[in-house]
Amino acid sequence: MKLKSLIVNSLFDQYSYNIDFKDDINIITSPNGYGKSTILRTISSLFDLNFYYFFQIPFEKIIFEFDNDYYISVAKNNTPSINDDSSDISGESDILIREQLFVSINDEKEIIIEKDDIESSFEKLGFIKFENDLWFDSKGEKYFSSLDIIIQNPSIIESLFKDKGELLMQLSGTNVLFIKDNRLFTSSFEKCFSDSLIHIEKYVIEDNANKLKNIITEKKREFSKKFQASQSKIIASITVSSNLNILVDEYNKRAKILNDKFGRAFSIGICEDIKIPVDFNDGNKVYLSITLQEYEKVIDEFIEFIEKIELFIDIITKSEFSNKKILVKAEYGYKFISDSGLFISNKSLSSGEQHRVITLFELIFNSNNGMLILFDEPELSNHVMWQLSFIGDMERVFNGKNIQSIIATHSPQIIDGRWNLTKDLYQISNDNNVSLT
Repeated sequence: MKLKSLIVNSLFDQYSYNIDFKDDINIITSPNGYGKSTILRTISSLFDLNFYYFFQIPFEKIIFEFDNDYYISVAKNNTPSINDDSSDISGESDILIREQLFVSINDEKEIIIEKDDIESSFEKLGFIKFENDLWFDSKGEKYFSSLDIIIQNPSIIESLFKDKGELLMQLSGTNVLFIKDNRLFTSSFEKCFSDSLIHIEKYVIEDNANKLKNIITEKKREFSKKFQASQSKIIASITVSSNLNILVDEYNKRAKILNDKFGRAFSIGICEDIKIPVDFNDGNKVYLSITLQEYEKVIDEFIEFIEKIELFIDIITKSEFSNKKILVKAEYGYKFISDSGLFISNKSLSSGEQHRVITLFELIFNSNNGMLILFDEPELSNHVMWQLSFIGDMERVFNGKNIQSIIATHSPQIIDGRWNLTKDLYQISNDNNVSLT
């Protein structure tokens, strides 16, 4: 389900936008303070079914339009209402703020969501509000955001929508990757022995290296299992495939390609140094023909992953990190080595280099066909040449994939002359031609 357009009325009580997303790559630009990042978080929150987020930003109405003719409207009401409780004998009425969202799907009846109801659901699960969007789990003594709680407890939102389960499945089933601006560290809050709250930060670049290590290790196990199974198939096939006849030229051509693929897999640690023989003759042609076919089936299941690794290495290598190069192996995921041959700690890379590695890791290893990618300020800590290559790098990563991306930036170097892809919030706001129905 692709996002076709977004209409926002009175964001921060002052900006109104009508933004279309007709391109595969869409760039939102504006001066600071016009809501670029907020728009990305709003889109992400809808797909995450995190309607609690909408209570945290000032707006009147937001309409999300999709390519399957669905549209979802979220209107907000936080106007005062009078408490007319007849039991109040003081003669004075209390002014209450009932924060509500009015969610409508196409022209169907509105669904009313109250902030108090969501917070009550959180409290029933044992969470205590600490501040704004930070909740303390009284059982586990850890802190969570509303998104964390909703992901772990989907019934909170499902109970509000009841017969709209199909729509919720479409939204939550849409694969969304949100690359946020604060991407160098993951943050968490935990309670220490003195009952005080401590803030813990972990280096994302180290975490990603471990993730890649685990992925390669798992691929290695998969390869070993499939390769062993191929040996049994080869033996079983010899007696029934005596008429198999691959010509010597075709065999040599395919064997060369196969050995190249094995070499690429070996270089990153997926397999041992495997080579299929090239001495094809009448005496071994049946065996080698069957072996060739079975080995091709095995390695071809891993080529897509190998190509991702190679793309990751190639783009970083062409980025020309100062006096260092990247190595990728099953033993450590990725590491950097200096020109003098010394290993360099991933977290000792410059902030710009870390941003570059983290960005590419997210785009290459966490993107899938049909995904929506939201990217906030890709220019952070990047020098001009890296910014100028950003869109081209994305196009290389997304080649052949049905990916829609929405990028928030105020860097002309990121845009690099592709102004036809931009949605300028400053200009849209000043055009003053947004009408909401």
